[in-house]
Amino acid sequence: MNYEINNLNDYSNSIKKYVEIYAESIFLRGESSKYIYPTSSIARQIKYVENEGHINQEVLSITPEDFKRDQSEFEKLVRMQHYGIPTRLIDVTFNPLVALFFAVQSDDNEKDGYVYLYIEENSVSYKDKEVDILSKIAFSNVQSINSFKIENNLEESEEQLARIINQNYFINDTPIDNNDRISRQKGTFVICGNEINNSELTDKIIPLDCVPTRTFRIPYEYKESIKNELDSLGYNIYNLYVDLPSVANYIKSKYKETSSIEGAYEIIEHTSQQEFKHVWHDITILLKKKLKESQIRKIIKKEINNISLTKHIIYVYVAEDQTALAQSNWICQCRWGNEKLEHNNVPSWISDVDSHGYLWGFSKTKISNDYYKSLEAPKRIVIAQLQEVFIKIERVLKSFNFTELIVQEDKSASEARQQLEAIRELFHDRVSLTHDLEVSEVKQELSEVEGLCTNYFLLYDRGKWSIGEMKLASRYGEEAHDKMLKLESVLDKLARECPIEDEDLIWSEEQSEIFSSVQTLPISTDAHKIHMSVEVEFSTEKIYFEGVTTLFDGFKILITCVCSDKNYKAADNVIVQNGKITTRFYPGKQKQFEKGLYKFEVIGGIPAVQSLEVQKKTGIEYEKIRGEIVEHQGSSSMIKYEVELELGLY
Repeated sequence: MNYEINNLNDYSNSIKKYVEIYAESIFLRGESSKYIYPTSSIARQIKYVENEGHINQEVLSITPEDFKRDQSEFEKLVRMQHYGIPTRLIDVTFNPLVALFFAVQSDDNEKDGYVYLYIEENSVSYKDKEVDILSKIAFSNVQSINSFKIENNLEESEEQLARIINQNYFINDTPIDNNDRISRQKGTFVICGNEINNSELTDKIIPLDCVPTRTFRIPYEYKESIKNELDSLGYNIYNLYVDLPSVANYIKSKYKETSSIEGAYEIIEHTSQQEFKHVWHDITILLKKKLKESQIRKIIKKEINNISLTKHIIYVYVAEDQTALAQSNWICQCRWGNEKLEHNNVPSWISDVDSHGYLWGFSKTKISNDYYKSLEAPKRIVIAQLQEVFIKIERVLKSFNFTELIVQEDKSASEARQQLEAIRELFHDRVSLTHDLEVSEVKQELSEVEGLCTNYFLLYDRGKWSIGEMKLASRYGEEAHDKMLKLESVLDKLARECPIEDEDLIWSEEQSEIFSSVQTLPISTDAHKIHMSVEVEFSTEKIYFEGVTTLFDGFKILITCVCSDKNYKAADNVIVQNGKITTRFYPGKQKQFEKGLYKFEVIGGIPAVQSLEVQKKTGIEYEKIRGEIVEHQGSSSMIKYEVELELGLY
């Protein structure tokens, strides 16, 4: 799962539970830009890999004094890594703030930074044989496993050596006595193995190709501000590297000039409106390139200052590109209020402004634009999807009278409700995103039509209506019909301009797999087995539901009861107590329950909704529990139990 981090507080809160649950099993790596798989420095050039043994032996022969205190090949590799010699080690750290520093250190490359969090409960000590064997390979020039075994007088069989060599190892301790940098960075390493082919060592060093349990993405815009926050806590290049060149880099970075904002943005829209005694003004800004948070603030202040003498309240919305603009996915929202506003007419948010009258909103919940772009479809595909939605809404409007609030057939109302629910799911599951503004507006209008129909049913379900409610319901229906008439012509025009092609039809299905959640943590061999059994007591006044389970106390559960024939649906949130979940369902507007087929569904939500104490027992991917009702899908794992019962038959 990918978390977006906009400030240090976001990061600390997001990572806290992993540290509390997994403690010493956490390893982190910060990268200033995105890599598919981190690789060791020796693996970045084939010539390095082909001559690894020669390189390391040559280093030892040139500067033997530097390595005389090192007692093992691994300690020698660590020292070589320190001085920039290519090795099969990959730097990682135990300290989340150190990893974050390396993710934001380079704030001039206009690329997002990343912190990768790995949970490895089978890590090894640097003194273990696995580390010793891979370190010895780094100083060897032989290719066959048998020759390597003889050369180092090893006890393991060729098969055992092949298994050891053909994987990577997270190292949970390091020799830090002679290395102040490792101590300051709370550093350690992953030592990388070789691919094996027919008992021969190949020249392919295995990358760090395990999927991180969590990925924290730091947008370029926030790198500089987070870097400054870390600096205030002592996490900077000087304190983490401790040498004179680092001091030079630290000073130069701290006092360098920022690039100009001229030509870096355009004003998309200026709108004003009068409300009471005040003039409200909106400004929409589109960035032409990536800018730092400090530069975005500078742009906003400049534009507000240009019109502040004639406006009382100003809202500014900033989008980083066309995709964000189409989705109203603002990288920043800012409000400004004139200090001369009359007290009794001042908006409530004014109390939160800074000393200059600005209320900044660099949103903590801004959805990653990478995610939006991955789900974007070509314009013609979205048009075809919206045509499908249009046809379904049109059927609903024809099958049920939304223009007046009158009692209609139960079957007709039930079918209309089901179709509206299907349309909502269609919007969520099938209609893709697009940065085309005209198509986005059609999508929004169709969504509003569905909302009008839903609002009608909120009134319809009351059963008794006032004259005002009847007029309001009629207005909902008429507005829905009017919107559909306009949308029909717009969709026809768009479809003629962008006809669908056969090969486009599989696009959505392929894209749906992009962000599917995967299990990054193996299921524990001693995982707690989960099972459940239920009993239901039925009467016309209530249904009593009781489940007996091996789920841990405190586990949050959603229980639903559905009887499709009677158009009945109810749900209740409960918590496991003493190994039981209990609830009661009541008939509501139906006055009493009738006999029929009732479906009960017990859903244990994703791990993130559970308390920290529960997650400590289940794991953050439910890797510590197992059973037929446990569905493992990484961070989307859940508990699911279903039962259908014929009730009311005596």
